[in-house]
Amino acid sequence: MVMSRVGFLWTKSLAPWLSVWAIRYKAGCDYKLSPKARGVRWLVVAVGYVLAASLPGPGFVRLVPGFTGLCFLCWPNLAYHFTNFFVDWPKTEGRVTSFTQSDSHPVISYTFEFDGNLYGGTTAIKSNGSAKGYSEGQAITVAYDPFNPDESKVFL
Repeated sequence: MVMSRVGFLWTKSLAPWLSVWAIRYKAGCDYKLSPKARGVRWLVVAVGYVLAASLPGPGFVRLVPGFTGLCFLCWPNLAYHFTNFFVDWPKTEGRVTSFTQSDSHPVISYTFEFDGNLYGGTTAIKSNGSAKGYSEGQAITVAYDPFNPDESKVFL
């Protein structure tokens, strides 16, 4: 009985999944998922659908896990962001490319090298008096996502 309900949920999910996938693919808005993030994605989909098919009680009780499974199915970036809470990104040395003072806080632009390519970003610094020591070319520590090196953060 549960497997037939899971099958029903799966077949009803195919149309939204394919529609959303086509839009995401054309827009290029998905992050590349690590093996761990892919595993989390499909685990959440499977557990959500099994709970939606097997929990007793009124329909709204099954709605939450079913909708959660559908969300992870249709938007894999949820798995990317969820797993980033539990993963330490590797660190490398980067360089400050510019240091500017905006009205409310200092901003550092930086670059770092990964896999023979140059990546970078900007970060706002909480104004605690220590930001005045940064200059162009200064070495800093940068943590980056090895699957999506455009995603990085500076350790100040």
